[in-house]
Amino acid sequence: MLATLVVLAPAAWLAYSWAARLPLAEARRAFETGQYAQAAQLAVARLETHPRDQEALRLAARCCAKLGRWEQAEAYFAQAPLENLEDFHLRARGLEVRRLWQEAAPVYEQALQHWRMDGESLQHLAALRGHQGRTEEARTFAHRLERIPSYEVVGHVMTGLFEYQLHNYERVVEAIQEALRRSPDLKEIPTSEPPVVLQSIAESLLALGRAEEAEPYAARAREMSPAAGPCWVLGQARKQLGDEEGAREYWEEAVARDPKYVPPLRDLGQLYLSRRDPQRALEWFKRAEEIEPGDPQTKYGLTSAQRQLAQ
Repeated sequence: MLATLVVLAPAAWLAYSWAARLPLAEARRAFETGQYAQAAQLAVARLETHPRDQEALRLAARCCAKLGRWEQAEAYFAQAPLENLEDFHLRARGLEVRRLWQEAAPVYEQALQHWRMDGESLQHLAALRGHQGRTEEARTFAHRLERIPSYEVVGHVMTGLFEYQLHNYERVVEAIQEALRRSPDLKEIPTSEPPVVLQSIAESLLALGRAEEAEPYAARAREMSPAAGPCWVLGQARKQLGDEEGAREYWEEAVARDPKYVPPLRDLGQLYLSRRDPQRALEWFKRAEEIEPGDPQTKYGLTSAQRQLAQ
């Protein structure tokens, strides 16, 4: 009798262990075939009896992430060490979606400790650092992106935009021109971004006194986007090239595109001041003042127009 129990006990334990893990095996198969809801249900069922099962926790987290249940995913991710690169990406993505940028950044940093040249982590961490105002640090990550073949265009673009924020206009031009040499249509970046990139290089060239070079970039941005910014930059280029009337036309187009965009309002005010037409100048400056009360440039323009009117 005792011998029989000795033989049967291990067999019973093995049977119980196999049966206990069966839902998890089914959960893995469901996950691998894209049946995330079923996989999540099975993983959670396993956790009801084995709440500290690391594999079940990770599988539940992955399923919830794939289903867009970000808060639930984070609750599971927080309880188990992340196992592979996709785990890091999913967890960080969930935090970003919930605007928890301060929490997302360390997840990407941890991923880079194991996968130093992971392009997705570098790209997102550069963007997060830029959002946090840590521009020089963001630029460092963008430079690393430039060395990854599938991310080199994105890396050069991000470098250029961060250099723009740091007012390093020569470097802006170098970085964005390099991106355009590699990808003239900038198809590697989100479709809404190329006009912003083109406007940035145009503004940088204007800051360097290179209006003729700036104009084609601004013109491309104007064609690609309904925003007011490219028209305003084209007006700046025309002004720098001595075409006052062309500048006026582009600034008025910018205002027509966005009546609340202040830069062309101020520039039109200054234009009419230079033409000794203080009444028209006041109209533009007052519109700018209504949108941005207390702006120093607008206040100076208003004062100048009133003084000229009094004379």
